[in-house]
Amino acid sequence: MYVITFCEEEIFLFNQQISETKLAETSQWANSLVEENKHFRTKKDESSLSLHVLQMQYNELLRTNKTLEHQKNLLNVKLKAMSNDNCLLKSRIEQLDSELTQLRQTNMRQQQDLQVFRAENHKLHSEKETALEELRIKRQAE
Repeated sequence: MYVITFCEEEIFLFNQQISETKLAETSQWANSLVEENKHFRTKKDESSLSLHVLQMQYNELLRTNKTLEHQKNLLNVKLKAMSNDNCLLKSRIEQLDSELTQLRQTNMRQQQDLQVFRAENHKLHSEKETALEELRIKRQAE
């Protein structure tokens, strides 16, 4: 049988106290690591959530940008069409101005011709009246 001496017992108790102290320190350190881990997980979750929100905002901005780009393209097409219409209208106005100028010139010529015809008609009417008057005078003289 083994007999424990007083010295050995003290060493044993001392070692047991050291082990319990180390166990308590290790337990405390493990608890602090658990808390730190929780803190980091919370931070990671917050960061992930923030990242997710940012990704959603980014995707929304991309959609908005595509919509605006599409609207811009539509407006450019409309602008081109309106520009073409404007060119066609300007061309049509020039054509109508040219036709109007020709019509005015034709009208002026026709008015001049009408004045000539009126003058000739007046002259012929006067000659007719004179001839009729002469004829009446001649008949009366007979």
